[in-house]
Amino acid sequence: MPNSALSEAIKEAYASAPSEQIILHTLELRHPAFVDEAGQLVAIRVVRDTGDLWARLESQAPLQSGERVQFVAMGFELDLPPVDTMPVPEITVTLDNVSREIVRHLDAAAESQSVIEVTYRPYLSTDLEGPQMDPPIHLVLTEVEADIFRVTGRARMLDVGNKAFPGISYTAKTFPGREVITGFGAGYYVEFDTHEEAVVEARVGISHVGFDGAAKNLVSETEGKTFDQVRAATRSEWNSLLGRVRIEDERPETA
Repeated sequence: MPNSALSEAIKEAYASAPSEQIILHTLELRHPAFVDEAGQLVAIRVVRDTGDLWARLESQAPLQSGERVQFVAMGFELDLPPVDTMPVPEITVTLDNVSREIVRHLDAAAESQSVIEVTYRPYLSTDLEGPQMDPPIHLVLTEVEADIFRVTGRARMLDVGNKAFPGISYTAKTFPGREVITGFGAGYYVEFDTHEEAVVEARVGISHVGFDGAAKNLVSETEGKTFDQVRAATRSEWNSLLGRVRIEDERPETA
C-alpha cells in the first residue's frame, strides 16, 4: 500500500527486511479520564515486543510532544486500514494480558461520553528519535470490550471528513513573499481589512494550462473594463450560447 507518510528508512526496511533492523509497532491510547494520582493527563502506550521501549514522539504529538516516553511491552494485534471503498476505514485492536492499571483507566473512560483516541506509530530499532510515519495514524476507539486478560475494540478514522483542506494554510505570515504554490492540495485564500458595507473588487484569471495562460486571460477579459461591464459581457455570452436551446412544455397548466 503506497503511503507518502512513511519515511524512506522504513520503506527500505519493509522492502528488504534487514536482520539488524526491527520494525517496532506501538499504540497510544488517550482519554480525558486517563489521569495519574496527581490528576495529570497520561496516555496508555504499548509496544509489540518482548521488552519496554523508550522512544521520542513526533513534534506534533497530542501529548508530551517531542519527548522520550516509555512504551510498555505487550502483545497486541491490529491490521492497518485497507485501501478500499469503505466510507470509514476501521481496524480491530486487541490488547492481550492487560494490566490492572489499564483496566482501571478503561473503566473510568466507560463512565464518560468522550471517546478514546488511538495513535499508531511504527519505529525502527536503529532509530528511536522519532516515529517512521509522520504524521502517524490517528483513530477513535469504539465498541470496547475488556476483561482482566484482554481488551478488544474497533478503531475508526472518524475525523477524516473533518480534516481541513488544503492541509496547509498558506498565509503572508507563514509564507512571506511567496507567489507560486504547487503540489497536491494546494489552495489559496485572501483576506481584506474592510468596514461595514465596503465593496471589494477582485480580478481573477483562470487557466487549465498554467500561470502564463491565466495572466493572459485576465488581461484579455478584464483590462480596461469595470465590474458591471464584465458582468454584462459575461451574461450576454452565456445567453447567446444557452439561448440556442429552447425548452417547450405542451402540457396544459394545472391549477
